[in-house]
Amino acid sequence: KARSYLNSLKNASPIEAVVEYVVSASRVKVYVPSKNLVLILVLRGIRTPSKREGKGMEKNDVLVNPELSKAALEYVRERVHQRTVTIDINDVDRGDNFMGHLFTENGKNITASLLEEGLARIVGRYTRSDEKYGKQYGNAEDNAKNSKQGIWLNYVEPTPEETEEA
Repeated sequence: KARSYLNSLKNASPIEAVVEYVVSASRVKVYVPSKNLVLILVLRGIRTPSKREGKGMEKNDVLVNPELSKAALEYVRERVHQRTVTIDINDVDRGDNFMGHLFTENGKNITASLLEEGLARIVGRYTRSDEKYGKQYGNAEDNAKNSKQGIWLNYVEPTPEETEEA
């Protein structure tokens, strides 16, 4: 069902919407008044901390962190819950959730903010040059790594030997 709306939403992007509920740090339920539509928007290209190991995570994954999971959720709630935002929709996932980008009332990109605060990381398949926000996201993640924020607090850059082994 979501796929039938995709082209009209992509063509209309950016779209003004109201965040009804923040499901998680990377997933929000929004109401789009211009289309009289309620949808789930997944922030594209990132993974946020989780309370426990999940699909695609290893036991010592930097994203398995209940405290940071809660902090990331609160970070997003404080900025967008029950507020007017702008969304830029790119695609639909297998669960019929819209994938895209979310901007606060003052135009701040929530995905970039989460990356900069160390409350998210760019997912493996998502390359920094793929999309119009890729470079911005890459720089934000690098800044968080360099300043050892959030999930990057105890992160150690792999040595060239470790990288070759993988």
